[in-house]
Formats: sequence, structure tokens, C-alpha cells
Amino acid sequence: MKNQKLVFLTIMVMIAVSCSHLYVSASMYTTSIKVRLKTENPPNYKKAIEIGEEGIQVTPKDAELYYLLAECYAHVGRYKDAFNAYEMALSLDSSPKMKEKVEKGDQEYNIQGRHFYWASAYNKTTRMVQHDSLDDALNNINNAIEIAPLRAEAYNLRGLILSKMGKDEEAEKDYAETIKIDPQNPDARLTLAELLVRKQKYGEALKPLQESIKLLEEILELKPEELKARYFLTSDESFEKFKEKLNLNKQRTHYFLGVCYLQMVGKIEESQKKPTLEKAFEALKTATSLDSTDVNAWYNLGVNALQLSRPKEALLAFEKVTILDANDVEGWNYLSLIRSLPEIKDYPGAIVAIDKVIEMKPGDSELYIRKAGILSRMGGNKEEINNLLRKAQELTKPK
Repeated sequence: MKNQKLVFLTIMVMIAVSCSHLYVSASMYTTSIKVRLKTENPPNYKKAIEIGEEGIQVTPKDAELYYLLAECYAHVGRYKDAFNAYEMALSLDSSPKMKEKVEKGDQEYNIQGRHFYWASAYNKTTRMVQHDSLDDALNNINNAIEIAPLRAEAYNLRGLILSKMGKDEEAEKDYAETIKIDPQNPDARLTLAELLVRKQKYGEALKPLQESIKLLEEILELKPEELKARYFLTSDESFEKFKEKLNLNKQRTHYFLGVCYLQMVGKIEESQKKPTLEKAFEALKTATSLDSTDVNAWYNLGVNALQLSRPKEALLAFEKVTILDANDVEGWNYLSLIRSLPEIKDYPGAIVAIDKVIEMKPGDSELYIRKAGILSRMGGNKEEINNLLRKAQELTKPK
């Protein structure tokens, strides 16, 4: 019995010490920020924010820490973050004292007004981009940046607009500014990489894509509570939408990484071609696993598999392409070729596929010759084969 009491007391002491440690940790972060804000002239708000953001990862339930973060965000013009941090503080501590502090801060910096004005301008810009009203979108996002000049996503969106307008150099500057403001931002690296891919700078696009994947994986590995704390996700709905966006960007990043490796193959030494094709295959395979409805990812995976002499995997990829898009003529064309290969020998399937291609491209003489060849290997009707060859001849005659 005495031993049981001793064990119980030991456990209670351990719990008390653990709780005390958590309190000290929370107090350490809040105290550090308060000391900085009072003793530094001018206060180093950026450093205070770093301390606060680290603190909420350790103690995501510390209302005072969120309140201090909100004050720091407001000072540097990050009004949305300030608004969200105030909201988190109130959700954790709804006491009259906290409400009074938050209301005072909101009035002093006009946080709510600035946030909603900024959000309105940003959301309006997004809709304009979707409707290709690029000049209006550019004016609107410039207004949003004037309201809150340290919002990384605004520079990222302006970079996208400038990129669509063909102003690539200006777009690159905005993407660089996004990364400067928010070094942990994977979106800016992805949009920068997309710009480089469009400019056919595939080698240069690799670094931002690889960095984006690393950052996205680090974010996705966070526990739900840590993720909610870091990005101020106050509801389950906002949390699910945020995760959905992260996974979508992860898929796109892997897709573009695969495309870059594929496009680089023709410009590298022979000894590096197969390893590069293997990297492309892994990236594209990941992209299709993250989004099984991405036709482009399946198509490129099929081409990649053929380059690696993997006809069975190429067959599966192009079958998926034609399921997702029954009018993809190149998908059907590849299917007819692959099903005719000695390793596959699915001649009836090859006929089905080439008939689809002929249906969409009835004036291509080469298709009739290929169909005749497949029928010949099947031991098909000689009259049908001859008719196909005559059809091909007719199409090649000068008009």
C-alpha cells in the first residue's frame, strides 16, 4: 500500500513539474516580447513576431501571446494577421479585460476596417483575374498593397497578374518580394517556377519547385492544432479549405517538377538521361496519386513511361487519359501504338483506339496505313486491308 502511495505521489509531482514547465515556456515568450517592446527604441517588431510565432507553436492556447502578436502585426502593417490574432486571443480568453484590450487595439490601428477593406480589394482582384480583367485587377491589387504593404500574398497575386500580362521581369520581382516578406511561403516559389517553365527555363525552375515541395511537406506534417495556431485557422471549415489548398499546390508542384525533368532530357549528357527520366517518373506518379483527374499529369506520365521502355505503365496512363477526356486524340493515338507493341499485342484494342483517332482526323492518310498494318498482323480480311490502303492513297493524291 505504501508503495502504491509513493508511485501516486511521484506521478503527481511529474505532472506538476510538466505543467509548471509549460507555464514557464508560455511566460518566457510573452515576457520576452514585452521586454523588447518596452526597452528597444524603436522596437524590433519583426523579431518580436518571430518570437511570438515560435511561442504559439509551443503553447497554442496562450491568449496573451496572441494578443501581443496582434499588436506587433498591426505595427508592421500585417492587418489580416493582426485581425486573426485578436480573434484567436478572444476565442481563448473572452474575459472583459481581454475584450477591452482587443477593442482598444482595434480602434487604435483600425484593424477591422483595414482588414476588411484589404480583404475586399484582394478578393475583388482575384475575381477580376478569373475574368481576365487584368488592367483593372492590377490597379486594384496596387490599392491593396498600399493599404497593407507587408502582405506577401498580395505581391504573389500581383506577380501572377503581371505574368499574365507578359511583364515577366516585373512579375519575377514581385515573386522575389513575396519570398523576402515570407520566406516560408511555398506559393511564391510555385508561381515563380510556373513562370520559368513558361519561359522554358526548366533548369532554373527546379530549385523553387524543390523548395516549395519541402515547405509544403513540412506544413502538412504539422499536427492540426499546430497548423491552426500558425495560420490562425479559427474554424474547422477554414482548416479543411487550407489543407485542401496545400494538397492542390503539392500536386501542381510535383507535376511541374516532372515536366521540367522531361523537358531537360534532350539537353543533358547521355549518362544523365535515364536518372533524369526516373526523377520525372516519380514526380509525375506522385502528381497523379494526389489528383487522379489531372489529364496533363497522366499524359506526361505516359510519355515518360514510354521513354523508360515501360509500355505497360504507359498503357495504364493513356487509358486514364482517354477515360478522363474521350476526345483526347493524342491519347487515343498513343493507345493504338502501345496496344500494337509486341509486349502488349492487344490488336483488337489497337483497332478500337485507331478508329477513334480516324473519327477525329479522317483526313490523315497515315492512320489508314497503320490500321491496315494492325489488321495484317491480326490476319484480318485482305479486302478490308486493301480498301484502307486505297483510302490512304486517295488522300495523298494532289488535288
